Amino acid sequence: MKLTKFAMPILSAVICTPAVAGVIEIGAELQKYALLSNTYMSGGDSAIIHGSILSKTYATSGAGTSVFGDFRGGGVVTLAAGGQASGDVQSKLDVTVAAGGIVAGNVVAAGGVGTMSAGSGVGGNFTASGESALAPDANLVGEWRVGADAIQRAEDAGSDEYDNAVATDEDFLEDVKSEIDDNIASATTELINIKGELDLLVPTVYLDATMNTDRTFIAGIYSAPSWSTTAATTLLLDANFQDDQIWVFNIGDIFAFGGVSTVKMINLNEGDKAQVIWNTKGYISIGDGANIVGTMMSDEKIMVGANSTVKSASQQSCAGLYSTSSFVSIGASSVIGGEGCSTVDIPEPSTYSMLLAGFGLMGFISRRRYKKNA
Repeated sequence: MKLTKFAMPILSAVICTPAVAGVIEIGAELQKYALLSNTYMSGGDSAIIHGSILSKTYATSGAGTSVFGDFRGGGVVTLAAGGQASGDVQSKLDVTVAAGGIVAGNVVAAGGVGTMSAGSGVGGNFTASGESALAPDANLVGEWRVGADAIQRAEDAGSDEYDNAVATDEDFLEDVKSEIDDNIASATTELINIKGELDLLVPTVYLDATMNTDRTFIAGIYSAPSWSTTAATTLLLDANFQDDQIWVFNIGDIFAFGGVSTVKMINLNEGDKAQVIWNTKGYISIGDGANIVGTMMSDEKIMVGANSTVKSASQQSCAGLYSTSSFVSIGASSVIGGEGCSTVDIPEPSTYSMLLAGFGLMGFISRRRYKKNA
């Protein structure tokens, strides 16, 4: 995921002025992701994530969810029925691509079972360390890779279950596991470091604990022990047609947006690199139907309600949900990030139906090739 880089010396030089401009360094690893969870990740139905997902333990999408990037976790990873992932889907344990799910890249269950359910499609290889199951109408373009022990057991039993499969490279599986661990550690370290730097910024404005009326904020460093908005309030972030404006909200504990709250950029120059960061030591809660701008950084859980949006402040700075120690959950029909905020080359959403049709044809050809060579 692309993110504007912040240069702390520039920011520090102007933090005592009403407006703040500059760029903040996010980190090469962290900026790859739209969502970083340090326990589990769960998603509601029909959510859209513009960028990659990385979860320390299990990760589960809702039905019909679209992930425009990679979908990876240290525990079991499930792409629910009708879900779409434009990159790779990887787990240190099991992976399930549920009925009608589409993965444009590769699928790797590095420490367990891989399952492709009815009508699912995978555009790359489907790899598991042990047993693997492909529904009769699943569409696999690449190789079906299964644990060597599983293949041997099937052969010993006189079963043709894995006649079309090839043995998995064990070194490859260990590399996938190590990469997931390394990526989580690196991204989390970068998140902790940037949060620490943000905490040191001198506030330009101290906020009351609750905002219950609409309000306009110019660029600056805002602070409160805890902060919340009541339902249906609007925060206008006024860039005053100045370039590279920055809003940082440092909250000591709980940070809660009421339902149907709105954060909106105004007077923003076209192509500007405006950045909005919400940084809290407690948890972040975003109510149903809220429409928020900026990047969420929390030391605890992050919960995004149904039909909510957490979007980019500008085309040059992408939104994200990042937790240093807890889970991230997103509600049904929520949208995270903005178009173009992925480090993975992705197909247009309108082409997924064509991809699925292509998977069916290529999968049929692949299965014929395997059977012919058997």
